[in-house]
Amino acid sequence: ESEDLQANAAGAIQSICFQKEGRQFMREQGVIPAILPLLSSKNIKVQTRSVGAVHNISSEAEAIRIIRRLHGVAPLVGLLKAPSAPVCGSAAGALQNLSREINARDEIHTLGAVVPLTDLLFGDDVQSQVCAAGAILNIIGPMLGSEDQTNPQRQALKKLLSLALTVGMLHGSIRDIHAMQQQSSARLPEQG
Repeated sequence: ESEDLQANAAGAIQSICFQKEGRQFMREQGVIPAILPLLSSKNIKVQTRSVGAVHNISSEAEAIRIIRRLHGVAPLVGLLKAPSAPVCGSAAGALQNLSREINARDEIHTLGAVVPLTDLLFGDDVQSQVCAAGAILNIIGPMLGSEDQTNPQRQALKKLLSLALTVGMLHGSIRDIHAMQQQSSARLPEQG
């Protein structure tokens, strides 16, 4: 199949799966087994759109079970280290969705996703950061006990994730300011 056709099909599925009715329809039409192999495409456009489609369709409980049963968790964990921020962000978002199911959560944890998710917290892409924080909370949070406000371990994890997001965003902003200063300095005429 042509990569342009794959990219266009994955993009259409991604768009359709943005709405609940579209997710249900696409799942019922058997799109998940067709889209998961595209996650390993070498074509960045195909990969970006297919992981975006998986992110969107994974908002539904039955889709989560199908993705897990079809061994879709490991490729998503692998995409957390992709060189493309949109791919990482959608992979983190899909894992955030998948981690709501106990079996998927256990698999995600076993595959070592927490470390690359933590790395994304300190990146420059806000979607990746937010989805990574949500995924980490979903993966580690249940190990710390109940979600109520009186659980100090859960509250501490939420605070740590919030601080990590803040540090990540500050890091990106400071680097941008530094780059602008370097550009300004390079344009100043020499005095002498």
